[in-house]
Amino acid sequence: AAAETLGELGVKEAIPDLKATLRDPENSVRANAAAALGRLRARDAVPDIMPLLKDSSWVVQVNAVDALRELEARDAIPELVALLRTDNGSIYSSVVEALSELGAAEAAPKVFKLVEDEENPYAGVAVEALGKLGARDAVPRIMKLLDDDRLRRAAVWTLAILGAKEAVPRL
Repeated sequence: AAAETLGELGVKEAIPDLKATLRDPENSVRANAAAALGRLRARDAVPDIMPLLKDSSWVVQVNAVDALRELEARDAIPELVALLRTDNGSIYSSVVEALSELGAAEAAPKVFKLVEDEENPYAGVAVEALGKLGARDAVPRIMKLLDDDRLRRAAVWTLAILGAKEAVPRL
């Protein structure tokens, strides 16, 4: 709770202590420290936050993703894309949001591979991520998803977000 408060109050002097706290044995302490560093815009903390993407606690992972998003850590994009393989919906949603806010258009091909994975329970979210990433070059492939009952709704939404007028006859 103290870490959260420091972040909300903007106490930049706390950054060194918060960075050290990222290694605390308590999940909630690590999670709150990551969140606080994000709120403080402590860009120099990115290397300290990155290992939390592999933390055993999904809450810590989500807070680390959110902090990296707030810190505009484009250098974290490869690690964020790797996290899309998770089976945790909260992590997945946070990563998709982070990638879209970071403007990680270069992640679109890897995201599309997750769409094509029939075992991926979050394939619909991945389709929507393509829209958030502005992946206009994926429109022809997204149009093919209109025939997939499992992904049709997400494909329609994504085509609309992308302004894909060429898809109108198929709708």
